Amino acid sequence: MAKTSIQKVLSLLSKADREAQIEDAFMKLTGIDELERPYGCDGLAGGILFEFKLDERLDGPAGKKAIAQSACYVHHLVTNGVYKDRIHQPPKTVAICDKNQAICFSASRFEKYVHDRSFDWSRPASSPDPSLIDVVSRDFSDIIVHDMTTESGVLAFQDSVASGDAILQ
Repeated sequence: MAKTSIQKVLSLLSKADREAQIEDAFMKLTGIDELERPYGCDGLAGGILFEFKLDERLDGPAGKKAIAQSACYVHHLVTNGVYKDRIHQPPKTVAICDKNQAICFSASRFEKYVHDRSFDWSRPASSPDPSLIDVVSRDFSDIIVHDMTTESGVLAFQDSVASGDAILQ
């Protein structure tokens, strides 16, 4: 599928009032047709792990919690790999997407966490271990939050997705 124009994506995001509409806009933006949902994640396709949010401030505590949530999904993909009899490779890139903001970074940034047994990985990803949230809050303080209400922000997000090529082992 061809990528949708930036203006169309901006329009879709501005009108979104449900997470599914945000998902649709980002799928159009990235040119991805279909998402898999191993371990209950919002989506995995093309080497990208997606987490979708509706009207959250990703530059604050909600963003750090979403990063920890994504770390939980990556942990499961790295340590298990098989979900419902299908092998799933760990993502290269993590994209946390909201109607107003988006975060994108290399999944390799989770490398030091995924095998760390001091975190309670048995908790639901939507309610990650508070100590994991604390650690990512500190370690991801440099994360770039893209403004998805502007053309330049959408283009910067696209560039971030395209450059997220480190592979997590």
